[in-house]
Amino acid sequence: MRLMNFRLHVSIGLLGLLIIGGLAGPARAATGEARVYLDVEHMLPHRAAGSLHLTLRPFISVESRFRNSGLVYEQWNAGLRFGLLSWLSGAAYYTPREALSSAKPDAFKNVAGADVVFQPSFGSFRFINREANEWHVTDRYYRYRNLSEIVYTTPIRRMSLYLYDEFRVDSDEKRVNMNNVEGGIKADVTPSLTLVASYGIEANRRRLPRWEYVQFVGLKCAAHS
Repeated sequence: MRLMNFRLHVSIGLLGLLIIGGLAGPARAATGEARVYLDVEHMLPHRAAGSLHLTLRPFISVESRFRNSGLVYEQWNAGLRFGLLSWLSGAAYYTPREALSSAKPDAFKNVAGADVVFQPSFGSFRFINREANEWHVTDRYYRYRNLSEIVYTTPIRRMSLYLYDEFRVDSDEKRVNMNNVEGGIKADVTPSLTLVASYGIEANRRRLPRWEYVQFVGLKCAAHS
């Protein structure tokens, strides 16, 4: 647990420096975007064995992004989430995605990935650190993603607030190319349905001479059984 907390603190500190450095550099004005997410998962029969919480949850999710021109990006995810301990879980997935543009041909790409998630809880707070490894099959490069998140369970029943930061490092450019900051509200409408409303800023400089920014509002519907 000490090692995990240390990694969380280091990640948050590094992310803060990256944000400050990115915002301090020259950049274009932010673009506006709306994002809609749908996530469906099903928990397979399982048993707890002592401190182990072994679970298997096949899932599929869809992310769609919209601008004034209409749909500009769509991403599908299919895979398996698994739980090991109350504070440790992971996932393996395959992600076909497509970028749509009226100015150039549509770009269809494939990505395979795996996550490890640490999520200790302390009272009303839960700290999440997700380390993701992605192989971008189409473009043939490796991407490391690190997300640090704080979730606060409010006194209001079934309501929580969250804030996270995620940076991404690409092997072919050997630098941080993307950084996302996002916050929002999660509402457990029923035991099997969660709605999330969010606002975020995405900074991107992959194959670009400087950082570019996208501001976005998001709505997510997560169904689980």
